[in-house]
Amino acid sequence: MGNYSSYIPCILLFVLPYIVFAQGSGTLPVGWSLIAEGKATSWYSPSSDFALGFQKVQGKDQFLLSIWYARIPDKTIVWFVNDGTTVAAGSKVQLTADRGLVLSDSQGDELWRSDSFSGIATNGVLDDAGNFIIFSSDSTTLWDSFRKEASKS
Repeated sequence: MGNYSSYIPCILLFVLPYIVFAQGSGTLPVGWSLIAEGKATSWYSPSSDFALGFQKVQGKDQFLLSIWYARIPDKTIVWFVNDGTTVAAGSKVQLTADRGLVLSDSQGDELWRSDSFSGIATNGVLDDAGNFIIFSSDSTTLWDSFRKEASKS
C-alpha cells in the first residue's frame, strides 16, 4: 500500500466548502445584507425548505422582501414585509445590531424595519419552519417574523 497522506489536501479542498456551507446554513451574522436585483440571491433554512430574500414581482421591475417555500415550483410566500409594498431594484435588506432587519431603498432611506426590541442583536436565523428569528448574544429572541407586529402610526 502506498502513502495516502498526499491525497488528504486534495480531499480537504473538495470537502471543505461543503462543511463550511453546512455550518453557516440558516444563520446570518449582523451586517449581512441582500440587494434587490434581477437575479437576487436568497438565504436558505438549514433544510433548504424556505428562503429569505427578494422575490421579483411578475411583469414589473419591483421586488417583495419575503420568506417562501423554496422547494416547490410555485415559491409560495409565507411572510412578507411592509404590508406587501414592493420596492425598486437596488433596495437593500440588512441585519443590524440595534434596529434588527432593515429594508431601505437604493438611496438608503429606511422603508421598513422589524419591531423595536430591547437588546443588541448578534445574529438571525431562518429556521426550518420558515420563521426568521433575531437573537441576542445570550440567545434571547429579540424579534421573529411569525410574531404579529404592532401597527405603526
